[in-house]
Amino acid sequence: MEFEVLSSTVLSSGPAGSVVRIGGRCMAPVVGDVAPPKLLVGGLRVSAREREPIRVGPSWTPFAMTYPIPKATPAEGWRLEVAPPSDSALDAATRALETVEAIHARIDQLESRLEADELVERRHAVAASDGDVPTPPGAPLDTEQVARVGEDPTDVVGSI
Repeated sequence: MEFEVLSSTVLSSGPAGSVVRIGGRCMAPVVGDVAPPKLLVGGLRVSAREREPIRVGPSWTPFAMTYPIPKATPAEGWRLEVAPPSDSALDAATRALETVEAIHARIDQLESRLEADELVERRHAVAASDGDVPTPPGAPLDTEQVARVGEDPTDVVGSI
């Protein structure tokens, strides 16, 4: 099986990365369907957005695939990785694995945000025995509050 890249175009670019469209042609000695090729770039294996198989045969067949490229990815050394024809169970397992990898990548992004905003938990709080921290007031009509209530004689006996 042979894949030949003829063009690549950046469709859009943003803070998360860019979207690249790669076009070319392919052929194989026998007619069959193959999964869209993955793009090997900067040590990453990027799947095409298109999921439909590509029909190959003894004559050149055009193809065009769209790939989401992460930010800070090198602009050279890109290669297409073509998998041999496989069965539907393996394709489903591959899609499931890609989904799990995407979820883990999103979790890593969210955790890196949390590290910057470090959460304060109760176990990190200053102990109430510390003199700088006032004890919180008790509930209204708490027995300790009622026991401490007293009258100041100057308030009761005043000038008439």
